[in-house]
Amino acid sequence: MALSLAFREILREHGGEWDHKISASKVWILTFFSNGPPPVAVAYLHGKKDRAFFEELVKLSDTKKVWDARAILVAAPSTINTDGVQLATNSEVYVVLDGDNKNLEAALSGSDVSEVNRATQAGLLGKRSRTASQECRSLELDLLSKRWMTLRELEEQLQWRFEARTVKSQARLLQREKKIFTCGRTSSGEGLLGTASGRYKMRSDLSTPTKRMLLSKEIVHLVGVATKPLNYKDISEKLGVKAHMATAALRGLAKEGAVEKKGDGWTLKAKTRGAAKQG
Repeated sequence: MALSLAFREILREHGGEWDHKISASKVWILTFFSNGPPPVAVAYLHGKKDRAFFEELVKLSDTKKVWDARAILVAAPSTINTDGVQLATNSEVYVVLDGDNKNLEAALSGSDVSEVNRATQAGLLGKRSRTASQECRSLELDLLSKRWMTLRELEEQLQWRFEARTVKSQARLLQREKKIFTCGRTSSGEGLLGTASGRYKMRSDLSTPTKRMLLSKEIVHLVGVATKPLNYKDISEKLGVKAHMATAALRGLAKEGAVEKKGDGWTLKAKTRGAAKQG
């Protein structure tokens, strides 16, 4: 792995040497070294192991002490954390994320080490936050594709990994993107979140309108896949609901033109069957 092209161009302006061997308390090989004035020593961190970080930090600290150089550790993506940046700050070593041209220019110009490294830490935290948000949305979509849940239940399910405010904000984003919807309500009025393609089971705490809506959807699906017309007894047994509930739902669907009576049973109307196939 090598430095980004933009970083190489910036360093090249300082007229130094690449893969430079330098003598300090021992002989080190630096990614880049310029005699200056002032001298500039750069090491590139591309390994994720702690050992690689400490080796580069010791190398730069030693070169800084002997040569009074501006010591800069350029870190490739995902090779350093905020604790590592703090250790480098304690050793008066700049840490710059590869690709952060502005922060590299600040380090080369001799800006305060603490300020440069705070900017690096902010960049790391921002990246971590974006990654966490993406992971949170992915988990929410996975959960809501299997069962409908209130926002409170979603927060409880994900509290092991995310703060409640993160779960809430990512759920709102998914709603704005129309990836999840309020599919119904509980008897206490809480919204039930779900996906457009989700098929959800009956819950004991559903509001009456939501129960009717869910039962109607289940009946449409059941009648649609049946190989023969189903009567209200067949439907009530298969869905585990009382017969009068199945009868009332069938009457409502018939008024809407979704189902029609055929003999002693019910079947989908042609237009409903066509729409179901398209969906």
